[in-house]
Amino acid sequence: MRPRLLAACACAFVALVLPSAASAQQTFTPTRFDDPAGGTCQPTDCSLRQAVDVPASAEPRTIILKAGRYELTQGPLQLNNNAGETIQGAGARLTTIDGNSVDTVFIGVEGNDLAVINDVTITGGNATGFTGGAISVDGAATLALNRSTLTGNRSDVGAGAAVFGTFNASASTITGNVTNPPQSFGEGGGGIYVAGEANLTNVTISGNTAVDPLVGARGGGIYVNNGDLVARNVTIAGNVSRLA
Repeated sequence: MRPRLLAACACAFVALVLPSAASAQQTFTPTRFDDPAGGTCQPTDCSLRQAVDVPASAEPRTIILKAGRYELTQGPLQLNNNAGETIQGAGARLTTIDGNSVDTVFIGVEGNDLAVINDVTITGGNATGFTGGAISVDGAATLALNRSTLTGNRSDVGAGAAVFGTFNASASTITGNVTNPPQSFGEGGGGIYVAGEANLTNVTISGNTAVDPLVGARGGGIYVNNGDLVARNVTIAGNVSRLA
């Protein structure tokens, strides 16, 4: 009887170990604050862009950012890992991602299971057309923002975030962002533009501005355009909509 008992125990042990292998994930830690593209993300030589641009895989990906200012010069970072992708900063006061007024900073790309941005400040986004300044969420994408700040971004709509898919924000601040389209859109969303689904919890939206040169913009803080907005414990204050 004992050999049979040992065999049964061995099978049970294998069944317990195998699921942990399936939960493996990729982890990258950028080592530089400038913005080279191409190549690969090496343990001792990797930019944030190179980490984001690692080819999509079937494993979730986490990019761990040190304290400091990551200076982007080559346009948006597209979060497009098939199994989901997390940008993990050291804290909104410590880790800053600066778009340097080139374009949108982050785009949640259609087909990405889930993109998550935690504990960072995103600034310097500057986009034209129907795309966000700091963050733009594509129609079939989901992006979560936690314990972060969007500030000092510009765009035609949704200077903080333009939402066409699903945007979940918690414990975050969206402040000091400005929409200023070159022609009359009659829309706005200095803080957030919602044409998809936005779920906000414990979020502050303040000091944002929506500007329209002809008819006056709407939604200094939030503009909802046939989208869905759920807000829980949200502060909306001191936002402005005006003519240019």
